[in-house]
Amino acid sequence: MINTYDYTFKKLIVETEYLFEVPNYQRNYVWGEKEIKQFLRDGFFCYEKYINPDKLFVHYAGQMIFRKLKKKPDGRERLEIIDGQQRLTTFMIIVTAAVDLMKEKNCCLDTIKMLRQRYLLSSFHAQCIEDEKKLSLSKADRLFWERLTDGCFADKDDRKLALESQKRLWYAYQMIRSYLEEIMEKRPEEKTETVLASYIKALSESFRVVVLMTEEPGYEFALYQIVNDRGRPLTSGEMLKARTIELFSDSENMIDRKERLTNEAEEIWEDILSDPGETTEKYLRWNYMYVLGKKPDASKSVSLYEQYERDLFQCDGKREVSMDAQDEILKLLEQLRENVIACRSLAKGTLPIPGASEQLNQILGILICNMKNTGCIPLYLKLLRANKEKKALAIAEKLTPMLAKTYFMARTMGNVNEESITNCYMRIWEKLDKQEFDLNEAKSYLRELLKKDKCEHEFFVKINQPVYARGAANFKSKFLLLMAELQYLKEQEPNSAEYGDDSVVIRFDKISVEHILHEGVEKNAVSSNFYESIHKIGNLTLLGGKPNGRMGAKPFEEKRTLYQVSPYYMTRKVGELAEWRYIDYSDRQKEMLRVLERAFAL
Repeated sequence: MINTYDYTFKKLIVETEYLFEVPNYQRNYVWGEKEIKQFLRDGFFCYEKYINPDKLFVHYAGQMIFRKLKKKPDGRERLEIIDGQQRLTTFMIIVTAAVDLMKEKNCCLDTIKMLRQRYLLSSFHAQCIEDEKKLSLSKADRLFWERLTDGCFADKDDRKLALESQKRLWYAYQMIRSYLEEIMEKRPEEKTETVLASYIKALSESFRVVVLMTEEPGYEFALYQIVNDRGRPLTSGEMLKARTIELFSDSENMIDRKERLTNEAEEIWEDILSDPGETTEKYLRWNYMYVLGKKPDASKSVSLYEQYERDLFQCDGKREVSMDAQDEILKLLEQLRENVIACRSLAKGTLPIPGASEQLNQILGILICNMKNTGCIPLYLKLLRANKEKKALAIAEKLTPMLAKTYFMARTMGNVNEESITNCYMRIWEKLDKQEFDLNEAKSYLRELLKKDKCEHEFFVKINQPVYARGAANFKSKFLLLMAELQYLKEQEPNSAEYGDDSVVIRFDKISVEHILHEGVEKNAVSSNFYESIHKIGNLTLLGGKPNGRMGAKPFEEKRTLYQVSPYYMTRKVGELAEWRYIDYSDRQKEMLRVLERAFAL
């Protein structure tokens, strides 16, 4: 049964003396600048009407949904918030910020006490030993909320917070406080306490909500699923959190088991959802691909949340599941948390295995961060989960350079579509849990990919053309030079090793592309062929950023002394030349193409 009420904020918060609780299955505070600004603007509009009243202005602020819980021993009634958390929390942050400002301005203590007692605290009966906060947030934010509304952070300009929800609460407080200060500046002739108390009173008496109230357990998730605050839909992670905790709420009347499962699930979800929503959404997609070996359906008809319910948790359409099914869901959640932790590392281009070399992580970082190839992350999750660390590391050292070279040829320099690349990865994915992973089999799949649209042929045509460009496009020439340098080291340097060896570490973020014949050369100073070759690979080499900046337009005779002591083999070779002529460039262009052909061979 659901009862309906038409309440002002004053009626709901002050006159009924309800205690509001955010359940742990709920998403945390998610409002940002857009929603808060709108709420404050609505409040200011009501405030202007309030101070010049013909009649009380009514602003409709939507609906709120609550479930009544058992009364406190002192008779106070608790409401579980199903919909309305964002608005109630924002209103109470307004009161908190106003109280803090009034304290700072040494305003009347009675007014300050009145605002706190009326809107933030509840003493209900005389027998209450101490006041209690009218609003209690979910477990992850509860302590922070208590301290925020107690004024503990009023004199802080910034705070370093780990949880995204707490960052949002703190941002909301700072934004609201600044807004209230602006209102005070607009009315300098009035006392601070008068302006702020009037603003809060106008908002509480003008904002009206339709309140839906139920006492029946079991409807929370259904109601929670169909509502959202001011057009901010729930994320897939938030929906899955609510759904799984709902399924744990029925444990055949075994209270201890229910409490254990619920607490464990809440702890797991607290970790999973500690990133921004859009980041968690990516992690969930990568996990889905890792588990099932296929991409989630991208159509709007079936959400990612629904696909998790149907394909992973297998609870689609169920209100209750068996204890065995509950245990399996908890196990899947634990695996999901482990994979999310791995995704955080992989998304930064770092393999989460102790002992991974700097060179391996550099190539992985280039593949994922510079080439923006996050589609390979499910492949690495499978590699990590299907093999022991030592074996996974050995495979990664061989597989990572192959993936980087292939993606660069197929996508960065070529036009092979992402779908074809994903399909190729999924074929490799199928082989990663074999007792003996066959690297040659993976090579064959990657070679097939490079045959699409004559991709490999087109790549070698393109690298004989100008490859340097300023800005982000400069990445292509940097990567080509890096691969050539690594190939030189393998072939020419004594005791050189594969890409995964720590004896060779080149910081990709620190290297820069040096034009041997400098970019600013006058067109009529050299032959037309030489001028047209300035941005080709034969005229490019590696330098650190600072040495490159010092070189500028200096003649080759001056630059070669620096080249001779360069840490890069290819640059030292250029330094051996007495001068830099078109014939020298032409010879080096041919040599570089041969080196790159060997470097990009799988």
